[in-house]
Amino acid sequence: MLEITKLDDPRVFEYLSLKEKVHQSSDTVVIDGKRLVERALAASAKIESLFLTHDLYVKYKPLLRENGVDEQRIFVAKRQLMEEVVGFKLHQGIMAMVERPDTVALRELTSPIVVLNGVNSAENVGSLVRTQVGLGGKSILCDKTTASPFLRRSARVSMGCFLESKVHVSSDLKESLRILKNSGHVIIGAENRIFGQSLNYFECPENAVFIIGSEASGIDKDLYPYIDHFVKIPMVEGGVNSLNAAISGSILLYKYFETYPSTIFKH
Repeated sequence: MLEITKLDDPRVFEYLSLKEKVHQSSDTVVIDGKRLVERALAASAKIESLFLTHDLYVKYKPLLRENGVDEQRIFVAKRQLMEEVVGFKLHQGIMAMVERPDTVALRELTSPIVVLNGVNSAENVGSLVRTQVGLGGKSILCDKTTASPFLRRSARVSMGCFLESKVHVSSDLKESLRILKNSGHVIIGAENRIFGQSLNYFECPENAVFIIGSEASGIDKDLYPYIDHFVKIPMVEGGVNSLNAAISGSILLYKYFETYPSTIFKH
């Protein structure tokens, strides 16, 4: 364990001004909070470093030793100094850098697949990852304009569920959808448009792929030719005409798992 006493200590440079960093290193994920660190340890994720208060170091020392965390990569500081380093107020005095899970090939995704098209809110992405894993799924397909599930905010909102997800990042979403269609998947677009079928009466296919569009403009129009069904979530007339991406995606996933129960629905 190494004690940090100065704001400019180079050993914690990777934690410096995290609030201002939109993108992190491609090979690590920043997590903060006791529950996320505990989840990472339970998932046998590789802990690259830890930054925490002394009392939490004492609490977690046996668990860290059990998981083989390098003592020379454990940095201890007072909470006030930690907050000055990272640039925001900490709810709990513990953060970690974990090795980012590998992304997977498109062929490794299994239904239900959640496709994120221009979802640039890290909070919405994290929420959808958490819902997918919580209900029994794993597969997330992102385009290049979607916030990464491995950003600090995404990881925090997902409650560490990114560690259990299968994520594929597509450089050509149209081509990815074409491949999925040709392999027997049914592409479903979530669009609250007049031509969309009400989710109340939609018979969800087992090999479903759900496309969730951006918060501002919905699904890209050039993806429409690849979509087999458009569905809409019924809304109160005269009220709001759409829900945000995380809520819409969660409702679609609940519909899917209600039709094809995972283990969680059998209890």
